[in-house]
Amino acid sequence: MPMDASSLEGIGLSRNEAKAYLGLLGLGETTVTPLVREAGVPNSKVYVILEKLIAKGLASSVQKRGVRHYQAAAPEAILEFLQKRKQEVAEQESAMQSLLPQLQAQQHVGRQYARVYEGTRGVKAAFRHMLFTIGQGGSYKVLTLERELESEQAIQLFKWLHTERNKQKTWANLIVPESIRTLFKQHYNYPRMRVRHSTVRLPTGIFIFGESVLSVSFEPQSIAFLINSKNHTKNYHRFFDDMWKQGKT
Repeated sequence: MPMDASSLEGIGLSRNEAKAYLGLLGLGETTVTPLVREAGVPNSKVYVILEKLIAKGLASSVQKRGVRHYQAAAPEAILEFLQKRKQEVAEQESAMQSLLPQLQAQQHVGRQYARVYEGTRGVKAAFRHMLFTIGQGGSYKVLTLERELESEQAIQLFKWLHTERNKQKTWANLIVPESIRTLFKQHYNYPRMRVRHSTVRLPTGIFIFGESVLSVSFEPQSIAFLINSKNHTKNYHRFFDDMWKQGKT
């Protein structure tokens, strides 16, 4: 049964590149005309497609009696291509981390603004923004979530957050509902955390830092709302500080 070209699209090949590679794999050494017929790639684009495969190390070519012949690289070459792609992505990510402060400095942001972050990646992006805003050695305040913290998704996401937070020596002051004291101690015992417990029903999933308030929820889907407003956030700081004084260790 012929392999579906879509199986190779997820590794960084276009659909036509995947179709051409599978066509070459089935034909062996071939010229362009049989490949177009076998793979169903556009005749007008076949040379460009083949050059891209060659550049990626997934095909080769040779001239024979004035005619160009092409051949697929062995399937094992796909793993080499993926390793190279993985390294390139890591290098790009490292370069972007260096550029991020400059890009954020260029961003035009008014005195007050609001943003919505959707999905797990979105919530992670919101936390990255929070950590960048706080900076080295800073701190933030949290009115924690309740039973949502039981989910594996929350456990893993906050594990990542607290790892990143500790890298920049950021402190977290958390007010935790008394009802989840045991749960919190079991899954969320991290360095540089000051914790107090409260029996009062409080807003949950609230992160307060600088002039911003970030509200996070995982049910029914992961989402975060960020509000940057000095006056708005001032009231949250006051509310948290009052609750902190009443909290129990």
